[in-house]
Amino acid sequence: MLSCCVRQLFARGLVRPAVTHLNLTKFSEFDQRDELELEQQIITNSTYKPYLRMKALWEQPLARKRLRQERVRQTKATKKPTPDQPAKLVVHNAAAGIEYPVPASEYFCVAEIDGRQFKLQEDCRITLDHKPDLKLNDKVVWNKVMLLASKDFTLLGRPYLENATIEATV
Repeated sequence: MLSCCVRQLFARGLVRPAVTHLNLTKFSEFDQRDELELEQQIITNSTYKPYLRMKALWEQPLARKRLRQERVRQTKATKKPTPDQPAKLVVHNAAAGIEYPVPASEYFCVAEIDGRQFKLQEDCRITLDHKPDLKLNDKVVWNKVMLLASKDFTLLGRPYLENATIEATV
């Protein structure tokens, strides 16, 4: 039996079959396998240009995606982990100095949460993947803070800041 996809291509005239008559009353496993091979041959040997263009539109990006995924895997496998370094403080204007304490509304941080980076400020909202163990009004604490900054300074973690946490309410 012909698959639904192939039937639709035939009905729309996107595929011109090389074989005009198919026996659809086959029962054995070998006959079914032969029929599937015939369907694949009809599709692959089709020289109908609109069909080939449509096929290329989805095959080429998938091939590029597979190549990129393979390159990323190879890079991760060969990449040496960088050793942790102490945090770095960058003062934006050394002559003016740093106002201390900085009001909570005037600074922001960049944190890694569930493998993604977020820029966070006081009273901001973020959307995360569903966590079935968390309920409404639960308190959550994250400690992977990568950067803390204000108008006067930037504190860079390498890779994370020590003793820096983010407290949030679900």
